[in-house]
This record gives sequence, structure tokens and C-alpha cells, in this order.
Amino acid sequence: MRGDDLICGVHNWDYRYRTGISAYNPEERLARFTAWVDDHQVWVDADEIAAWERDNPQSYNRDVRLD
Repeated sequence: MRGDDLICGVHNWDYRYRTGISAYNPEERLARFTAWVDDHQVWVDADEIAAWERDNPQSYNRDVRLD
């Protein structure tokens, strides 16, 4: 994170953390999901993410690890 931006560690793209809108290209936007903090962990709504995935199929294999 840098200021109000989330920075992608792979691509170095930046997005405003409150809106998901790209700081350099306002037409680029990340999806937002309900999230909360519990016991120092961040949780997101899995049903919302699954619905987004169904509506927005991705061309990558999630099972491939980069580390």
C-alpha cells in the first residue's frame, strides 16, 4: 500500500483502496466485496466472490502457485 493506493506486487498497478478505481486510469476498476476484520484477520464474503467469478470467468489457472 502506498498512501490511498493498493499496489499489485506482480504488475505494480495501483488502485484506490476505498473505490477500487485505478489511480492512473479511471476506467480500470477492481471488484469490491464485503469484508470484515475478526481476531486480526481479514475475511471476505465467499458467496459474493463465487458470484463474481461465475459472471467474470478468468483465463488463468488459480491452482498455479507463483512462489
